[in-house]
Amino acid sequence: MKAQKSAYGQVGMGVDQPLLLDCPACHSFISQGDINEQKSIASCSHCDHVFQIDDAENWDPFGPSLSAQPTGIEVLRLRSMLELRIKHLQSVDRKELGFLAFFSLLWNGALLPFVFNIISSGTWILLLFISVHLVAGISMLWYLLTSIFNTTSIDVTKQQVRISTSPITLPGTNEVIIQTPEIDQLFVSTTKTNSPGGNYGLYLLMKNGKKIKLLDKLNRTTLMQIEQEIEKYLEISDRPVH
Repeated sequence: MKAQKSAYGQVGMGVDQPLLLDCPACHSFISQGDINEQKSIASCSHCDHVFQIDDAENWDPFGPSLSAQPTGIEVLRLRSMLELRIKHLQSVDRKELGFLAFFSLLWNGALLPFVFNIISSGTWILLLFISVHLVAGISMLWYLLTSIFNTTSIDVTKQQVRISTSPITLPGTNEVIIQTPEIDQLFVSTTKTNSPGGNYGLYLLMKNGKKIKLLDKLNRTTLMQIEQEIEKYLEISDRPVH
């Protein structure tokens, strides 16, 4: 059966697939009954705002199809905001994560008897001699846990970008808010340190020349998809950053 289109959405195989529209004035969702397809206008039942929907056929609130979109990313596009949800476990290299899990358990398992003996004997000063090994073990375990359990949410509006990660974060680092008008460019680049789990990060280049790391420790494909989504919503033309 030939696919047909309407001003509200797309009709394929005889089944309506409505587009998700929100009011430009109050951001309430628009029901199908409030849409005049012949005149290509819609009226909001909450604030009585009337607006054109000529571009409704091209509006895709949920982003690319799952086959074209990297796993681990959930996208919701509204005219009022862009929402991205990134599940870390599905956005990291599984082989690398598996190796790290094995090595972390092996490393920390070897350290535990020494730490237990030092604590039980009360000779705390000896912990200084293995402090480097302890830091390495804790760092690997920390990254492993955050990769398994954490989810990052990025909420973008014309006013600000809000990034929050949970549930495992350091105090005071679970949320970052950046003013959108101050953003000049987004770019993916290698990180300065060889952190476990990935050497790529998503950065913001501010108009004052400052670079801010938005997200890291995910695979490059995922980071580039996030970059493209934010740039498209904020209407930022992509250009090389040196």
